[in-house]
Amino acid sequence: ESHKKQEQEVFFETSTAAGTTFKVRFPSNDEGARFAVGYWSIRGLAAPLRMMLCAAKVNFDAFQYDLLEQGDDGWSSEYFTEKPTLRERYHQPLMNLPYIVDRKERAVVCQTNACFSYLAREIGMWGESSLDISKCEELLCEIYDIRNIMTGFAYGTPVAERETAGRDAVNKAKGSFKKIETILSSSSDPHYLVGGKATAPDFHLFEMLDQYEDLCKDVSAGDLYERFPCLKAFKINFESLSENQLYLKSQMHTQTPINNCMAVFGSAPGRPLYKRGQAAPWMNQGEIALSP
Repeated sequence: ESHKKQEQEVFFETSTAAGTTFKVRFPSNDEGARFAVGYWSIRGLAAPLRMMLCAAKVNFDAFQYDLLEQGDDGWSSEYFTEKPTLRERYHQPLMNLPYIVDRKERAVVCQTNACFSYLAREIGMWGESSLDISKCEELLCEIYDIRNIMTGFAYGTPVAERETAGRDAVNKAKGSFKKIETILSSSSDPHYLVGGKATAPDFHLFEMLDQYEDLCKDVSAGDLYERFPCLKAFKINFESLSENQLYLKSQMHTQTPINNCMAVFGSAPGRPLYKRGQAAPWMNQGEIALSP
């Protein structure tokens, strides 16, 4: 009887700590939302995961947790209060952001690249062969290096040094971008990184290119693509794909900041910096329905 009750209950249906929940549904898919993505109310590490699910036309929920001002210079979040409960209730000692909920398997997957690979396997955005799978894994690691340069700059730089440090970050990231340029330039289909189709690393690469484009404008770092014509062509093609339009035109992309409020880059939608005490309309929006 307890087993039947468990089957009737929707696994990880809600998160009370989430300030905003996007409920993304596709008319062509009459199944319930198998997946949920949990992350801060920013683009950050979850943007490619949300974009992958939209492109695959898979119903999902996006739980977004707000980081709020506390006192004169502190920060707090209801996520930190709920985290121990989530860890215990869903038997996930590694509980962290981002996470993927798989309601079919009644499981929660944590750690960023594990989230990418698990989701990609389940929705057909992983490699077709063992070699292609390894290529996906290699690229996810390399693109994470690019992200680490960005986050190191955004969260570890005094505001007074942001322009110089931002240009240094762009130059440092170009080392990894050059490697990916080489991969694309020798590919039979340079519109995709692996196997001539969209795979998980394509989505993370797209997000990082989008962020570094903005950073280049923000700190006057010149043209990101000056020596990377294949990366430029990849970005233009990927953002033009019909399956990516729902996500790219949604609030999850257009009205959600890249980074959290304390960052020196991308801490408010567009390119302005968040100022302590200002309104944050991207937070605490309740439930938002999104469909094509």
